[in-house]
Amino acid sequence: MTSWQTVTVLGSVQQINRMFEKLREMIDTEVSIPPELRASLHATLNKRLYCARERLFKQYGRPSPSELLRVEGEHSTRTDAEPG
Repeated sequence: MTSWQTVTVLGSVQQINRMFEKLREMIDTEVSIPPELRASLHATLNKRLYCARERLFKQYGRPSPSELLRVEGEHSTRTDAEPG
């Protein structure tokens, strides 16, 4: 049985991923944004996504990798790599 904290974290991760994916779609479809700015905006989003998830994990604890993969598989983001 999954704890309420894990359920909370996984639900929040899904919401964060959806929000960032919508922002990415807006960046990619807005014709007034030059390509070099798009790359910069995506890099910024990657850093913000990583930081948002880390804050969430610090508050509630990190779910198991298999639980995270299951949630992220349902709604994948462009990248979940740690920012450099």
